[in-house]
Amino acid sequence: MGEDGKKGWVKSIIRDEKPDVIGIQETKCGIVDEYWVEALWGGKGFGFSQLPANGNSGGILLIWDTRIFTCKEAMGDERFIAVKGEWKGIIGEVFLIELTSKCQRNDRVQ
Repeated sequence: MGEDGKKGWVKSIIRDEKPDVIGIQETKCGIVDEYWVEALWGGKGFGFSQLPANGNSGGILLIWDTRIFTCKEAMGDERFIAVKGEWKGIIGEVFLIELTSKCQRNDRVQ
């Protein structure tokens, strides 16, 4: 499945399911911009954090509905993205975390 096919598949999930948060792994994309995410999300009203791909592998993208979640801080490294913020209707801080691991079994943490 090509890049457009994958993006279309994700767009259909977002359109049909209307998630508050979606995490995408193996984006195989360098740095994505607001316009790219807007096309994927299907409009405005989103926030996102990303870990760009390294060459033609990896890449993490975390997108959230800004009517539901307000990001206060984001961080990460080559294996995760963590976003701290406020979730509508919940008192206290909420963390959204997306984890990934290398594909080679020897590199995985047990």
